Amino acid sequence: DCDAVWIATPVDTHGDLVRRALAEGCHVLCEKPFVTSAVSSAALCALSEEVDRALMVGHLSLFTEAHRRFLVWARNNAGGRNVEIVRHTDRPSLSDHSVLWGLGPHDVASVIEAMGQPDQVTWSGNRHRVNGTLVWDDTADQVTISLDWMAASRRKCLAVRGKDLQESQDIIEPLFAEALEFEKLCLDTGGRHRAAARLLAQQVTGVLAAFSDDRAESLAGA
Repeated sequence: DCDAVWIATPVDTHGDLVRRALAEGCHVLCEKPFVTSAVSSAALCALSEEVDRALMVGHLSLFTEAHRRFLVWARNNAGGRNVEIVRHTDRPSLSDHSVLWGLGPHDVASVIEAMGQPDQVTWSGNRHRVNGTLVWDDTADQVTISLDWMAASRRKCLAVRGKDLQESQDIIEPLFAEALEFEKLCLDTGGRHRAAARLLAQQVTGVLAAFSDDRAESLAGA
């Protein structure tokens, strides 16, 4: 009798739980990180489309006032855009594998929704500290991301042209706004919004999974 499920378990369990829920005919909201494989992400999104059920990843940053302002800025400024994102905390999450998967999905989702899928992605670092650069060839846009979950102090910054958009205050509680969006997807029988949610899930996973590719290439070169 369950219409929808909200999965908030360790990332290693996400793939199986999402698959089972969709197979049972449930709409699914899966907390980030979705899955850590681009192949698994694509397969689950395809299953969601096949059974005609909503599949949404809980990228909470998309429902903040800072992200709304980021969207407005990105739409009003075309070409040569430079964005700096810093997300440092002092509390590692053992259930999310690494800082890339624990903190990265928030900011990568925000960037993709505002600026589109990047053409080039490079990552460097380790399990606890990662730096990334996202580049768009045609527009010369660039985003740098710094992630650290063993920092001495917390810092969260989304800066465009020196202005930190994170200083803005949320008008609506982001978690509540996220729940409302999920409800909308469940009722979206036309499917257009569901398709956009599936695409974002795959794009975010692909950008983050590029870290594994970078490390493999570095080891091969060594």
